[in-house]
Amino acid sequence: ALMRLEEFGTGTVFPHEHIFPEPQQDRLSLMLNCRANLSAIFSFFADPSCEIDRLMEKSRLIYEFEDVEGIKHSLSAIRDQKTVNLICQIMQDKKIFIADGHHRYFTALKLRDRLKRDSSSYVMMYFLNTESSPVTILPVHRLIGGLRSDEFHKLIEGVKRFFYLERLGRASEKKKEDDLKRRMLFKVKSTKNTIFGMYCREEGYSLLIPKDGVSFPKKVNSAILDDLVRGILGKNELEKGREIDFTTDVNLAIDKVRKGKFQIAFFLAPVSVEQIKNVALAGEKMPPKSTYFYPKLISGLIMRDLEDAV
Repeated sequence: ALMRLEEFGTGTVFPHEHIFPEPQQDRLSLMLNCRANLSAIFSFFADPSCEIDRLMEKSRLIYEFEDVEGIKHSLSAIRDQKTVNLICQIMQDKKIFIADGHHRYFTALKLRDRLKRDSSSYVMMYFLNTESSPVTILPVHRLIGGLRSDEFHKLIEGVKRFFYLERLGRASEKKKEDDLKRRMLFKVKSTKNTIFGMYCREEGYSLLIPKDGVSFPKKVNSAILDDLVRGILGKNELEKGREIDFTTDVNLAIDKVRKGKFQIAFFLAPVSVEQIKNVALAGEKMPPKSTYFYPKLISGLIMRDLEDAV
């Protein structure tokens, strides 16, 4: 659907992540040249009554397919104007949380201000009712690199000031290696405390368990870890792609450390929908790349021509 754009903090749309400046300019150039929304922003809302879900049953299937990852997609449309109007009416008082597409939303705001046209006052978005549809949020792990030898040891020693390191060890055999990874990730995901996993060639696999009496001002694990690493290294920001990178793939993170592209991999537990809502409603933001919603709508499945009238 199309949603009227509004500045954050002025209405019912809430972000939950900080954004990088570089992708904004790239996306703005793309939209100015293509004059189209090529990829819908992913948002979620709560509708416990599931009224909209029932109305969506009136949709007609257009086509369905399976992508290369084996995920099945189906696209349907509602053509009945009365049903569309009723959905719009029900959605008017809903709080909308941006799940994926913060850069695209900010870019749409810039485009609106530049073009000053009615059609650019809207953005294409899809809406997930978290009360009826399960949503999977994958953790986004951190890779740290570009450190001099003294900086690397400073970071390890700094981490040890706040955490007990429970060393799980290292292994050359794949079976033992897989067991170490499973043990580390299970502990990271299953505990309610702030526990991180860590892998580096010097230490092997470790669990980082907060020391007694240690508490952190922020409650989201990505914010805790990012603040901790920058604080220990004495840096306001880390250069993306060289000093810090992000991935949802555990094996890829470990492989990059093994090959020397990065020096340390930190593994995080996924955040919950409730955590995202609480952060957004409080007017706060998580660090970039704190969440990865899965699966996503395929880009280009629906495109919107900005030259068309709303």
